[in-house]
This record gives sequence, C-alpha cells and structure tokens, in this order.
Amino acid sequence: MKKPLFFCMTFLFLAVIILTVTGGANRSLPPRPLYQMEGADKTVLFTFNILWDVEEELEAVLTYLQAHKIEAVFFVTGEWVKMFPESAIKILEHEQHLGNRSVSHRRLILLTEEEIAAEIKGFNQICQEMPGYAYTPSFFRPPHGEYNSRIVRLAKEADCLTLLWSINARTMTDQQPAFIINHLEERLHPGAIILFHLSPGVARSLPLLVDFLTWKGYTIGSPRQLLR
Repeated sequence: MKKPLFFCMTFLFLAVIILTVTGGANRSLPPRPLYQMEGADKTVLFTFNILWDVEEELEAVLTYLQAHKIEAVFFVTGEWVKMFPESAIKILEHEQHLGNRSVSHRRLILLTEEEIAAEIKGFNQICQEMPGYAYTPSFFRPPHGEYNSRIVRLAKEADCLTLLWSINARTMTDQQPAFIINHLEERLHPGAIILFHLSPGVARSLPLLVDFLTWKGYTIGSPRQLLR
C-alpha cells in the first residue's frame, strides 16, 4: 500500500520542480521583436518609415488617417525630428505615434553597447525636447531592420517595444496602386504589420489599399493593442 503513495508523492515532487524551472525560464526569456500582431483575427497594423522631407505627402496621409480613425506608427530618426520639427509635431497632432528609429540611422549591429544605447535613448531625449511636447516613444525599429538580442534588450531598457514588419508594401518608389495591392494580396495574413515607405504616391494609394483590406474582411488595428 505504501508504494502507490510513494510514487504519487514522487510524481508531485517532480511536477513542482518542472513547473518552477519552466516558469523561471519564461520569466528570464530575453525580449524579442514583433513581426506581427499575435493572436489577431483578420487585423493588420500600419507603419510608415520616413527618412526625407515629405511634407506634402505626409500632410495628405495624416489627413486621410485621421478622417478614417486609423492609427499608425511613423518611424523617423532623431536627425529627421531636428530637421523637420513641425512635421514631427504634426504627426502627434493628428493622433498618430512617433516611432524611434535611432538618432542617426547608423547600422546598430556594428556599434558598441554604449553607442547603441546612445542612439536609442538619444532619440527619446530629442522627442522629450520638442517644442510644446514631451513625447515618450513606445516603439523602436532598428535601421535597415537589422537587430540582435543586445539591440532588442537595450530598446526594452529604453521602454520601447521593437517592432519590425511581416509585409513590405513596396512603396519605396512611386508604384501604381494596382501593383501595391497585388503585392499585398499575395502576402496578406491575420496580424500582419505592414511597412510603408512614405514616398510620393502613397497618399494616392492609401484609400484603395484600405478599401481592398475592408473588402477582404480585414480591419486596421491600433498600435496600442501591442502594449496591453
């Protein structure tokens, strides 16, 4: 009669050890970047990369997004914020999100830990010093999409979630909307994070892209959903 009790106690003891170890391992897992909205059901997210002066295109995109209650993340560099502070403020005034793309767009994987931290935290500091605003970015996107575990960890230490993308909309050049839609349709999936480069023609294509996504049964989510 004692053997069954002994085996039961042994099993419970081992189970507690396994749960303790695996639970501790989960808590110590390093931060990781997000390529898509996990667990999203036919929801996508819009993100935009900006590196140059796109004042008129930006104004048209912001006006459209605000009119349709769409939130997006606009990833810019600290140097861009300094060169175009009015445009940066306009992004916030249209209830959009400014994303951290480092201060100078250098290849972070080639830098020391101190230099990487300075690039990420330096951008946040520039945002804090914008006239009339003290903005704190929640999202980080490494230049060129290049990252390693150290970069992601340093971004987290700066209170930024590393956000990449699962679909590149191919808007680097002035493409016809039909080309962009065809490219998007081939790669569309629930939870997709879509990357747009804010180039000439994006504002013209955006309404058609949104209509296409709606026709396919998709909704456009908010970046805030990633922070819950």
